[in-house]
Amino acid sequence: MPDLRNRYDVIVFDTPPSLAYLATNCFLSADGIVVPLPPETLDYASSVAFFRQFADLFQSLASEREVCKSFAFVKIFLSKVRQGIPSTKIVSSWIQGTYPELLGRAELFESNVVKKSTTEFKTIYDLDSHTYEGGAALFNRTIDAFDDMVNEIEEQIEGLWMEGLEKQEFNLVQEQANGQ
Repeated sequence: MPDLRNRYDVIVFDTPPSLAYLATNCFLSADGIVVPLPPETLDYASSVAFFRQFADLFQSLASEREVCKSFAFVKIFLSKVRQGIPSTKIVSSWIQGTYPELLGRAELFESNVVKKSTTEFKTIYDLDSHTYEGGAALFNRTIDAFDDMVNEIEEQIEGLWMEGLEKQEFNLVQEQANGQ
């Protein structure tokens, strides 16, 4: 990982929502975590169980193997949001109540644009807005929603970079003050 960290500004691991070995190793390598969470009852219940097991795993690693891990950020984004569905609003409020400090501002609504990109094994950014048969307005709204999420993640990362630069400057000033 150190070689990759030196070559790239950001490295993204896309893992399934599990604590299998691959995902756990990705978590151990990660500085931050982004979790898409549909506002559906089973997804919400699964997220609560996942985060409980996640905390137990890292507490166990710390106590039994002296592996201490912290994350610079954890962000949860509502995804596959079905606007106008009463249960969506209810479960969204549960998520907001459970994860108030983790919940991102951006929401990714359920969209045929996303379904089409998934079917074609592409990202939404790989689709051509001119040939998308669902209409430009829906296409643009979907892109805007994903852009909002990406911008929020970028803000988080840039904030971390600024903190790192400020610490380096502080250490440099301290070293100069101490005559080193």
